[in-house]
Amino acid sequence: MPLRVRFDPVDSTRISRDVLSDSLSQYLTSLRVRRPNSGFEEVHSGLQNVKSLRIVRKSPYYMAVIDIGKNRRTTRSTKVPWRARTTEERRQNASKAYIVAAGMQRISDKKKADELTPETIDRIVQSISTLVTEPEVNAAAVVETFFAEWLATTKGRTLECYQHVTNLFFDSIGDRKKLQMRQIRVADIRAFLKLRKNEGVADTTLRQNLKILNTVFLRARKLQVIQTSPVEPVLATAGLSDEQMDRFVFTCEEVARLIEVADADWEFMVQTGFYVGTRIGDAAIIQAKSYDFEKNTIYYLDRKKNKFLKKPMHRAYASFIRTRLKELNPDDFMSPELCNLKTGGSGGLSRRFMRLMNKAGIDSKTAAGKGKRKFSELSYHSLRHTMNSNLANAGVPQEMRMALVGHDDNTVNDTYTHLDINALSKALDSLPALPTSSRRST
Repeated sequence: MPLRVRFDPVDSTRISRDVLSDSLSQYLTSLRVRRPNSGFEEVHSGLQNVKSLRIVRKSPYYMAVIDIGKNRRTTRSTKVPWRARTTEERRQNASKAYIVAAGMQRISDKKKADELTPETIDRIVQSISTLVTEPEVNAAAVVETFFAEWLATTKGRTLECYQHVTNLFFDSIGDRKKLQMRQIRVADIRAFLKLRKNEGVADTTLRQNLKILNTVFLRARKLQVIQTSPVEPVLATAGLSDEQMDRFVFTCEEVARLIEVADADWEFMVQTGFYVGTRIGDAAIIQAKSYDFEKNTIYYLDRKKNKFLKKPMHRAYASFIRTRLKELNPDDFMSPELCNLKTGGSGGLSRRFMRLMNKAGIDSKTAAGKGKRKFSELSYHSLRHTMNSNLANAGVPQEMRMALVGHDDNTVNDTYTHLDINALSKALDSLPALPTSSRRST
């Protein structure tokens, strides 16, 4: 029932547990969420036996009415003040007083059953103290700090992406980033989504933004900082389309044209994208020592997943790399002119690859995206799609295709660890052999 008692000694000197049931229930529920190991069960049975609280004019504290057996009761101070500035504070204080009273009643019950020991008293007192003492504000649970600690666990391109979404979210919530994580509401997430929609962002990007935010709040939930993620209801009801723009693939003739006009660094990049399925930024930082010809494997860093991947090499690619390694030391980068460049920007790797395509006479098929940006249906990433399509056309099972390309899904990665490297090598050999540049073969 709702709380109807006024906490004024002139109007009420006795507060029953039944009247306080709603307020007490809410307070105890919040305790279970915030402090799951606080020892609530130690005083629970005593809570059921507490008869009432009293307010005595001469005392600033709630008084507990304790049953001491043989139809006798006694009154003891809970040391919880009944005076408060707000109704909510009064309700919480009354709830705390009942918990203290429950501990007292528990001790009395143990004594009546002749089960009271010093250890039992210490345990009950510790439980009461933990339950009624407000926890210190956890600085790590402040939105700004929690996000910063989360970002510190990521690196490379993933960090850049997550940092961008974090900045957008902070711009949206303003000073609320200084609040506790549990104080961020569903309304804050909806306001962020509305702001991004007004900027003309595509549904796929909006969905990605929300999923990134949800990752942070799910982490907070696992760490028992919050009870539920405010992002999940928005994701479930936003009605965002997950349809993505189709990306084209290169023909073998087009890849040969790219190799013909490429310098040594870009020839390596194209060959690696076609045979290994790397992303452009990952290919640019591969070193000479990444290759093991005894095991016929390449071992390189996937910066998106922040982990090293080991893949078999196609025989034509291995032959190309052997020739290239004659000019390099183990610690040298395979594409020294490109290894320090960023992926984006006017002078970045992606734009430079576009210029290589133009030089080879290949149309990037730029089209309007679903948001405000333009979309290139052919890009370096298309080499990754090309590899997968060629493997599919050669009849390679999907499980092996995803392992060879390096699919992002975690379950696929788990599956990859159980696949035999020889079986993958055999599947990889189904790819066609690319020609080397005629300028360097003579």
